[in-house]
Amino acid sequence: MLTKEFGTKLNDDFEKFVQEHDMRSALAYFRSNDGEVVALLKHNVTDKEIMDLIANLVIGLADKNGISSTDIYNDLIATTPHAPGKLGTPMN
Repeated sequence: MLTKEFGTKLNDDFEKFVQEHDMRSALAYFRSNDGEVVALLKHNVTDKEIMDLIANLVIGLADKNGISSTDIYNDLIATTPHAPGKLGTPMN
């Protein structure tokens, strides 16, 4: 289980890693062994970089499963909760 102290240490270690390796921006995804806790760490990441990551992940999933990226997108829309009125809202 992710405690506040562990979360703080994970974030601090991530920031230290990014700085020690002279990275402009970085994203990291962590999931606990029990699957209950997910952490997404970001350092100086732009919306475009996030969109590029999502596009690469969708293309990879589509290729792996032999389906189109549109099929992946439709699955995401059908299975991902979202705030009412937020879907389709342009990003800055």
